[in-house]
Amino acid sequence: MDIYCDEAALTGEPDDKPKDAGESSKDCFLLSGTEITGGRGTCVLFAVGSSSQWGQIRAKLVKEEVNTPLQDKLDTLAEQIG
Repeated sequence: MDIYCDEAALTGEPDDKPKDAGESSKDCFLLSGTEITGGRGTCVLFAVGSSSQWGQIRAKLVKEEVNTPLQDKLDTLAEQIG
């Protein structure tokens, strides 16, 4: 498998990385959110969506918005004034 992958969207690294499925290769995984820039090969999917590496990173970045006690008091005050 001779594939070159642009992982800049995920890792920020500007250079295309070669991917190799050989036994001595430590970097044989194609990550979601990346682009194949050259070469040819076959792949097997291990995870998609929220189970993928990109999905796990994205889930850690998304936080639910929680009101602070001051915001709760201001909301109550706004309701009383209104």
